Amino acid sequence: SGYVANNQRPTKEVRILRGLFSTYSLLNKAKTSMKNRIHGIRTAAGKKKDKKDKFSKKLIREMNKKGFDEVEWLQISLLLEQIKMLEIQIEKIKEKILSYSHVFKEKLELLVSIPGISIFISMAIMADIGDIENFENAKKLCSYLGIVPKSKESNGKKWYGKITKKGRKITRSFLSQIIFHVINSNEAYKEFYAEKK
Repeated sequence: SGYVANNQRPTKEVRILRGLFSTYSLLNKAKTSMKNRIHGIRTAAGKKKDKKDKFSKKLIREMNKKGFDEVEWLQISLLLEQIKMLEIQIEKIKEKILSYSHVFKEKLELLVSIPGISIFISMAIMADIGDIENFENAKKLCSYLGIVPKSKESNGKKWYGKITKKGRKITRSFLSQIIFHVINSNEAYKEFYAEKK
């Protein structure tokens, strides 16, 4: 990649982590797809959906066949079983990922000092980056992760749009989940974000 100063092959540990995070992402997508299907069945059955409903454990616990016909409940019960299995598998993957935390010990300590960045998210960032020394500057690192805005120039004027979403996906996915937590943790971040909106 043109963003990386030297095209060294990632270490064995980084390659393993990237594979684990790919599986983690795949399992989570399957879980989300099944949750969406259940919501679709509930909506078709006339069940009201609260906008704040995030498919909580309470909702899963309280869900029963009342108000559903036989076919609807068959689908829901099978999907719930699969979701429970996926959650167990996701936890196993997370445990295995965290078992490699010793590989980036010092860098993880620095990353978790940032509000909203957990050890797990730090592991995702380091799995994507590998060796930070591979990048000449912050701009190239951000380009590599696909978190820089698209730009267009015409008649001497430059416009910036949404992020490119090119490059590594793992870090970008996690950062999009925690970005507002980070912004709200610091007044300077809030002001910077307000200026950029």
